[in-house]
Amino acid sequence: MWISMGTLLLAAGERSVAYPVRFRQIAVTTPLAAAAYFLGALSQAPHALTVVVMAVIAFACGVGSGYSSTFSVGSMQAMLIAAIAIGVPAAAPYWKAAALFVVGAAIYALVLAVEVVIDPRRPQRAAEADMIRALGALSRCRADGTADLAAARARAIMAIDAFDAMGIASRGTAHGPTPEYVRASTVVRAADQLLARLLADDAEPELCGRAADRLEEGAAAVMRRRPLTPIDATGDTLIRVRMLEDALWRAGPAHDELPVAERARLALPGVALVSSAARLALCTGLAYAAFYLLPVAHSYWIALTVAFVMKPDLGSIFSRAVLRSLGTVAGAAIAVVVGALLTTSAGEASRSRCSPPACPGRWPGPISGRRSS
Repeated sequence: MWISMGTLLLAAGERSVAYPVRFRQIAVTTPLAAAAYFLGALSQAPHALTVVVMAVIAFACGVGSGYSSTFSVGSMQAMLIAAIAIGVPAAAPYWKAAALFVVGAAIYALVLAVEVVIDPRRPQRAAEADMIRALGALSRCRADGTADLAAARARAIMAIDAFDAMGIASRGTAHGPTPEYVRASTVVRAADQLLARLLADDAEPELCGRAADRLEEGAAAVMRRRPLTPIDATGDTLIRVRMLEDALWRAGPAHDELPVAERARLALPGVALVSSAARLALCTGLAYAAFYLLPVAHSYWIALTVAFVMKPDLGSIFSRAVLRSLGTVAGAAIAVVVGALLTTSAGEASRSRCSPPACPGRWPGPISGRRSS
């Protein structure tokens, strides 16, 4: 069961990003989620202590999520695992559950590695190379003195827009700030400046020809993931090409150029981030208080739902709460219909053999839905 949990959480958090980014996410989120199993020890602590500790952890997760999309995903998974570990006695021993979770994540990573080998498609890389080729084609037209640039210009604009749209789409599905989106936006700005330079009336044909050669080499380098040696940029056109290459392969200005006080100020969480993290902490504390106070079985689902719905960086909290409620009602309705149909002894036997992932709440061993202090 815990192995399937490791693969399920990673599969559910998949985004349309490059493979290296996805492997980095696995390397960060898996240890966070696995470590959360050990929070199950709080089930033996005083109830008030558990409520306070989980509220503090939720606040830290909320603040940290504002700095990294990868940490955001990992912290949400950790809070989900913590709710299960505290509420389900079958999670003990916690080291074993954590180890099995890591095994499940390793299986997912192995399957992803197989996908890398058998699936040659790299949509983001291809879009980047297409954009560079389109700019190179436009630059070649300027070098050859082509009078009608409408087709080449339209192709370049469409290629830049396509790459920009892909970056915006990936940012829309991300769970917080992403360096990939920052890089993509920097590349688009550099490509726009090169496009404007190529369309200028005073663009020199000789420089445009050199730029076209360089851009063709750059497109091939992008597909091979091998950066080119920086060129000595002379002239406005080649300077714009160099700016595009810097955006593609090299980081921007170092933060060390800023004064220490300014860097420290920029690193502090803003009011909006702190307030959203405080709401997450408050709701988490109330959820664990309800877990101990309400006389219902499996009440750890309250804390689990709060961890999923109240994460402030996953989009509209209201819409996710509505969808979660509708899903719960629909699931209950399906369960009622299926339960009415399973009236024979065979149906009863089938229900008794239902696996834990298919029947949340059916865990091996006696489960009361709570633990005493």
